[in-house]
Amino acid sequence: MVKELYSVTNTSTLEDEKGVYHNSKCAVLSEKGREQAVSLAKLLEKEKIDLVLSGKLVRQSQTAEIIANYLNLNVVFSPALIERAGGDLEGKTHKDTHLTLRSYLELYGKGKKSPLYGMESLNLVFNRIENFSSKLFSYCTDYFPEQKILIVGSRFITSYLINYLMDEKPIYHEQDPVAVHYLLFNELAKPLVCNLNQSKLERNLVATSFQVQTSDIYTKNL
Repeated sequence: MVKELYSVTNTSTLEDEKGVYHNSKCAVLSEKGREQAVSLAKLLEKEKIDLVLSGKLVRQSQTAEIIANYLNLNVVFSPALIERAGGDLEGKTHKDTHLTLRSYLELYGKGKKSPLYGMESLNLVFNRIENFSSKLFSYCTDYFPEQKILIVGSRFITSYLINYLMDEKPIYHEQDPVAVHYLLFNELAKPLVCNLNQSKLERNLVATSFQVQTSDIYTKNL
């Protein structure tokens, strides 16, 4: 089974700088975003990543390819990792919608069946995530049991993936464009999630502490 999973969001885009919502629409990295992607690659270099998986949106693929080129890896693309569709919000600015970033983020856990603004329903999002995870772990268990995998998604979809793997309700996990979420798996417990900026020793200590709390152990066949 997969031992270690790393997740990043696509880095900054030109549309971000204009305050435009672009969940599932075309958006390209800004110069700042390209620099951020190189910073991520340097942070990940010592982790010895084996495989890069990315969503198919332009901003995701650009981020993934910059990181993969730096690490001398190939990228495998999956449509399941594209961002949650934003419905009527797509292509509009914060001013157009009268939504602040905070009120937009509050939409994260809403809309299980009939979401606001015509956004993709949470049911559909988690169906995508579940199918993706099932294929990912069955494939890697058969062919790459010790593999370290990097997931390149976007703001919401990477957090939904963590929600699914942690077997938790839709809780938004904030992720800065130059930060990496790190998930450590074992055969008995749900994964531990922490920030990659913690040292290996710190991460292992937290993992050990987590695993001895047997009442919190959740069995999941990955």
